Amino acid sequence: MTAPSNRPDPPTPRPLSNWSIAAGAVVLLAIATVVSFVLLRRYGGRGAQIQLDAIRTAGTLVIGTGGAVALLLTARRQRYTELTLVHTTSDATERRITELYTKAADQLGSDKAPVRLAGLYALERLAQNTPEQRQTIVDVLCAYLRMPYTLPEDQPPNEDAPDEAHTRYANRREEQQVRLAAQDILSRNLRVVGQRRRRGWHRTPPNARVDLTGALLLKFSLADCQLGYANFAHAQFKGEADFMGALFTGKANFEGAQFTGVAHFWGAEFTGEASFERAKFKGVADFRRAWFTDLTQFKRAKFASLAHFNDAEFTTLAQFERVKFASAAFFRDARFTGVANFESARFTGGVAHFWGVRFNHLTYFTDVHFTDQALFQDAQFTDEASFERAQFNGNVDFRELDLREVHFPARGTGVFRFQGARATSTASPSTRWPPGWTTRPAIPGKGEDPNFLYLTQA
Repeated sequence: MTAPSNRPDPPTPRPLSNWSIAAGAVVLLAIATVVSFVLLRRYGGRGAQIQLDAIRTAGTLVIGTGGAVALLLTARRQRYTELTLVHTTSDATERRITELYTKAADQLGSDKAPVRLAGLYALERLAQNTPEQRQTIVDVLCAYLRMPYTLPEDQPPNEDAPDEAHTRYANRREEQQVRLAAQDILSRNLRVVGQRRRRGWHRTPPNARVDLTGALLLKFSLADCQLGYANFAHAQFKGEADFMGALFTGKANFEGAQFTGVAHFWGAEFTGEASFERAKFKGVADFRRAWFTDLTQFKRAKFASLAHFNDAEFTTLAQFERVKFASAAFFRDARFTGVANFESARFTGGVAHFWGVRFNHLTYFTDVHFTDQALFQDAQFTDEASFERAQFNGNVDFRELDLREVHFPARGTGVFRFQGARATSTASPSTRWPPGWTTRPAIPGKGEDPNFLYLTQA
């Protein structure tokens, strides 16, 4: 295994040919002849001393020209010598990098954990000294973490257990430490915040690629890191997963990923497509203040614990189709500037908080089921909003709601509150409001907007 080289080959100077040397001699002879002829013709009739001076001047000019040519050749030779030295140094550096890279890669294949650790730290030093190899080393670390691995048992085997069981337990514990070290090196390699204060990590590779498809990751952290293409499809995150403040400049693929502990995405920024389709969150999922600027997919994702999307922003299509929230879901003050699709979502285990949410485009809550409270107080829908066939089994709060166009043939067994809610006066007259509610015109004396209809209890 060798490290790829990104260094350009140095220019190779062309040697002087015999024809070039002969041509140079002919040119010098021609210059001498012409100068001598001109000087003798001009001053030849003024005495022998003048003729001698003319010949001496011509010789001086020829010698000077020859000296200039010799100086040029010397400079050319010096440049060639320097280029050869640079090439030799570069070649030696490349060989040294290849040797270090190959040795570190061989160490990673050792059956002894200390040797594997030495290989990892050798790769880290290589990345510090050769930033152009950073992506290659990231690829090696990711490939190592993608290799199959089984966690050790929670408790060591009994003393009377076979030696094989003790050996297996010890080997898995050692490999766990090696993997934690690999994750730590990867995190330091990609971290942006504070890296200027770290010697050797002053350059972060632009759009670094990370491929951890199907990897088993332990207390994994890429907080404050910058990534380009990031593939965590079907990865298993054991313990906390920390992506707080991370920047994803390319596609971020978490399709089918499993989070067994808290998943921290607070303040993360996704400027490319983000897919959490069929992801499973067994612990708290924290997406507060996350920013999604491209297609966002949470289709068929499952949240077994609290889901926090407070103050999150979705600027394009946000797909929450068939998502299952088994605990409370918080979207307070979130902003959807693109289409928001919650079709067939299930809120089965706790309160659904949509207080102050701004839906600035088409919004679909079609076939949604709320088994607990659904709180939409002070929410704003500036485009069409559909609650067709939605089912509310708990209390519903739509106070201070602002609707432009609504389709609300929903049904429910809880109490609906719409005090202060309003809809545009062009809302379809066939709209069916929840039981006990209807609309009335604005009352000018109360300072109400005549362009809206206000919901009131029937």
